[in-house]
Amino acid sequence: MPFSIINGTTDYTNIVSIATASVLCFTCICGVLGNTIVIGVGILKRKYQNNVTNCYIINLAITDLLFLLVSVPLTTYLSMQKAWIFGEFLCKIPFYFAYVLLQATCYTLAAMSIDRYLTIVHEGWYRRYRKPKYALIICILIWT
Repeated sequence: MPFSIINGTTDYTNIVSIATASVLCFTCICGVLGNTIVIGVGILKRKYQNNVTNCYIINLAITDLLFLLVSVPLTTYLSMQKAWIFGEFLCKIPFYFAYVLLQATCYTLAAMSIDRYLTIVHEGWYRRYRKPKYALIICILIWT
């Protein structure tokens, strides 16, 4: 640790950036593993495919996985280097993807909430329309 003789202080910015990068790397690794497992189980297991709620959960896992693969590595790099060397175009792309993925997450959570509300409050009427096919259409519309 560098120690300043002039005012008797220690510069902790290096330690903070290493700690931040370590936490981001750990979060990224755990998130990628967890979301990959959710997507794998949701797609490979037949009994989980025909479920409206699981369609929304898989959509959330996809948005989280994409966020972890696009935004977190660049944020980790920026926390370590404090300078952007990738150019202006690549500077804008992660923020755009983060915004799109945040919107997809919010809309998916809203769709899940509306689905739960209709299932509980209007059970008889909504049962006819609560099909995995319609949930898949809603998830596709969320991404468009």
